[in-house]
Amino acid sequence: MSAADIKQKLEKLNIRANAALGQNFLCDDAMIEKIASAAVGDGKTAILEIGPGLGALTGALVGRVPRVTAVEIDKSMLAALNAEFAAEIGRGELTLIHSDILKFDISSIEGEFAAAGNLPYYITTPIVLMLLRNAKRIPRMVLMVQKEAARRFFAKPKDRLYGPLAIMAQLYYECESLVSLTPASYYPQPDVDSEVVLLTRRADAPADIDPAAFCRFTESIFAMRRKTVYNNLKPLLPAADAAAEALARANIAQAARAEALSIEELVRLYRSAIAMQ
Repeated sequence: MSAADIKQKLEKLNIRANAALGQNFLCDDAMIEKIASAAVGDGKTAILEIGPGLGALTGALVGRVPRVTAVEIDKSMLAALNAEFAAEIGRGELTLIHSDILKFDISSIEGEFAAAGNLPYYITTPIVLMLLRNAKRIPRMVLMVQKEAARRFFAKPKDRLYGPLAIMAQLYYECESLVSLTPASYYPQPDVDSEVVLLTRRADAPADIDPAAFCRFTESIFAMRRKTVYNNLKPLLPAADAAAEALARANIAQAARAEALSIEELVRLYRSAIAMQ
């Protein structure tokens, strides 16, 4: 589907791309197929599609996996999708949900599922963290994000972008840049380049750590980046000397800052803190 095709389709439907919702539609068929193939994998896992928009990726997914659940916030887009994919919906291959993805009850999807979508740039991090909290149910993610946001998946200690997203992503997944996209790949064209990141769940991901609980822990530890890890840990372990003891057990200095700690050190600290609660 070309940019001209998308423009014509929007005009026919009497719909305007909503800049407030970050609507920039991918108009590169080769890239759409590349993203779809990565999301489909072996074809055995259902897929959660975030923000299907006009359905370009949706059309490349349905029929190739047991089921696609597509969550769309825009009523106009949802109406167009219902009309275009009526047959697929009738066959049970596609379920359309009208919802803000951040308010969607992800537990309503049964079993494991892959996640795919063109994430709105202004809420990329909250969406990714929501998915990462469910890492044990999501073996694979294919996420289109702003190029700057993509760097967060690969950030290392002491990098300004290193934080809960990087830690969660690297702890539970192998992270790979699948493809880079220029504004010319979209209609309307965004102001920035984009990147598609592929996350494949690690075989050695820690089975004993609940992703949601560990995510909350890292968010607390990074809540005040200028504070020491000791000061950020104290509210979590309010008993006298508990924070100091947890750090000592994890062999981490009280003066250390969270942004300087490796993922292995943070996991060690988390286990130490949990053992003291």
